[in-house]
Amino acid sequence: MPEHESRLSGFRLLILFVALLLVFVGIRWDKAQWLEQKLIMVVQQQHLPLVWGGLKLSGATLELSAVQWQDASLSVPVELDSLAISPAWGHLLQAEAAAHIELLWQGNPVSLVVSRQDVYTQVSDLQASLNIASIRPFFPIDAELVGEAVAQGDMLLDSLAMPLDGAVTLSLHDAMITAMGVKLSLAEAELTLQHDQQQNWKWGLRISGDIKAEGSGELVISSPQPQSWQLAGGLSVAATPSTPPLLLSMIQSAGVDGLTLKLSGVLGQIRTQPL
Repeated sequence: MPEHESRLSGFRLLILFVALLLVFVGIRWDKAQWLEQKLIMVVQQQHLPLVWGGLKLSGATLELSAVQWQDASLSVPVELDSLAISPAWGHLLQAEAAAHIELLWQGNPVSLVVSRQDVYTQVSDLQASLNIASIRPFFPIDAELVGEAVAQGDMLLDSLAMPLDGAVTLSLHDAMITAMGVKLSLAEAELTLQHDQQQNWKWGLRISGDIKAEGSGELVISSPQPQSWQLAGGLSVAATPSTPPLLLSMIQSAGVDGLTLKLSGVLGQIRTQPL
């Protein structure tokens, strides 16, 4: 074999060897470990109160298990069974950096899309199915709640995760509430929260079942802690054929039009005053 052909053949073998080595490294490279190191670095740099027990990469989806958010602003830590993060392809096709997040919180599935707008965080396409009892630690009210809730909406958050804009609807179906010795069955209940573009949050409430109730008012959101949000508004309550006797007498004593209440205080301690 001529010397130049021998050199050329050797060069080709070297290229082939390097190519095979790169393929081997690509197969053997633990991308999940690399991603976890990067994630730890970001969490530390941003001082995020986030810890997790396990991490794995499945295609383009990053999956975390045994996740805990230990924010001092929350009355109790948020513990997630699992957290999956993947690209939100629809937003990426429009040149918008966004992630699709699916999480499981105390058996409650939640999905949403998160994107950045300058220093703000946009939460969109929120879909959540919640066991009402699991929400109670975040709203310590003196009542027992049983049932399922569905949450939908969009929200713009600041750097402290405080809502700045958006609209959210919380719907309850076949729920049960027990308070002051009275048990109420709520066939349907819907709570809406919407920003009016003038720095005001408007809330509305409709209930049917053992009672019929309608209410509306304003909510002042001044911190990331829902328990401290200031509530103002009114609630009208009317009896139905299935209203419990004790509550029925209270409603009837208020007059033929039912019971009207003024609501005030904060979500963690709501005050009611008959009108």
